[in-house]
Amino acid sequence: MQVKLKLIVGAAAMAFLMSFENFNTTLMLVGSDAPLTVMMYGRMREGATPVLNAVSLFLMVASASLALTLLKRSGTPQER
Repeated sequence: MQVKLKLIVGAAAMAFLMSFENFNTTLMLVGSDAPLTVMMYGRMREGATPVLNAVSLFLMVASASLALTLLKRSGTPQER
């Protein structure tokens, strides 16, 4: 169990760093239509609205549930 926790924390850190890198690249190369993450970042500067909070929460919950579902489905052969 301790090893799984270390793996999950390591994977979360890597995912965050990769996402952060992609955000910066997207921010610099954005065209006329801003992607959702850039639009959300711009709106946070003006002040967070309930819609922005709801979209952010939905994205976090969807990402976490997808990750947990894939984690449960891809157990090692010894656990099955």
